[in-house]
Amino acid sequence: LQYTIGQIARHEADQSNGTIPVSGAAVAALTELTLKYIQVMSEDSRAFTRHRKKQTVDEADVKLCARKVPQLLQDLESFMANNGKAGKKRQLDEMRRGQPNTDAEDQRPVGSDEDEEESRDLGGDGEGSGEEIP
Repeated sequence: LQYTIGQIARHEADQSNGTIPVSGAAVAALTELTLKYIQVMSEDSRAFTRHRKKQTVDEADVKLCARKVPQLLQDLESFMANNGKAGKKRQLDEMRRGQPNTDAEDQRPVGSDEDEEESRDLGGDGEGSGEEIP
């Protein structure tokens, strides 16, 4: 995680023409902050899931956590529209109309059976799938 955060910091520094370098200590602090934020979001999303009397954390729970930071919620909703269930449905509709949308990584149609198999391997997004939340 620290390596990735360092890469992002270097990329952002490059975007500012290198005028704002980021120290190793700053990268370490950002990494610690990121880990703590992930822990808080994880705990909060599990609490929202339990409140809804469900067993699987889904994007609705994550959205409830993200509402604490309006820009984060807006970015998440945009991401979900393009990549979430709604985005997958839109992509499948386009495929049915003869407008295949391909995944840039491996050039297979988005929403293909392989995507569904991968989703199941990762826990899927159906109700009741995945591990029970303590």
